[in-house]
Amino acid sequence: MVPIEVVIDGTNFGGKTPLVARLLERLAARGWLVGSASVYREGEVYAQWDADPVSAAATIVGRMQAHRERLTDVDVIVWDRGWPTCFISTRHAAARRLFLPLPPLTFILLNSAAATAKKVAKYGLKPAAVPWMHDRRLKDEISYEQLCRLFPNELRSFAPTLADDRFDLDLVAGEIVAEVAQALARPDDRQKPRRCT
Repeated sequence: MVPIEVVIDGTNFGGKTPLVARLLERLAARGWLVGSASVYREGEVYAQWDADPVSAAATIVGRMQAHRERLTDVDVIVWDRGWPTCFISTRHAAARRLFLPLPPLTFILLNSAAATAKKVAKYGLKPAAVPWMHDRRLKDEISYEQLCRLFPNELRSFAPTLADDRFDLDLVAGEIVAEVAQALARPDDRQKPRRCT
């Protein structure tokens, strides 16, 4: 069987990585074999999106495929960032095509620019280290909010529900686990071939 793939993506400091950790715990507690990867952290491709978006996308897709080959025996793969990061980084059609077909279980955490700015100040993050957190936008970059409007059927977004622009990650994780359970109960969803590049 092909593993179900879950993509967690969204704005800076939304809590993506803590959410992935909660998901891995909850999915394993349900008795499912799970694996995860954070392919954008395996080597930065930010500067490539303007200069060579196809190469940037191919690098990420190649990393994802390597993890898929490593994780063939799991029920669920949870991606800590995936196709949405490409789609906000470039509008280049050939680069975006490398990520097709889009996985159906894609979730976006949408917090505010102000929340990101507070975290940048709190941790003293410098523009040289994280230019995307200092208004150094890519040429073709769009926002995650725009992405949600462009793909209303391919992804689901969550807004903060707690004070200080924070997410109730336990609540979000519970909703995602329920959707994963539904997908795992549908054998046809697990037999669809994934695109290999």
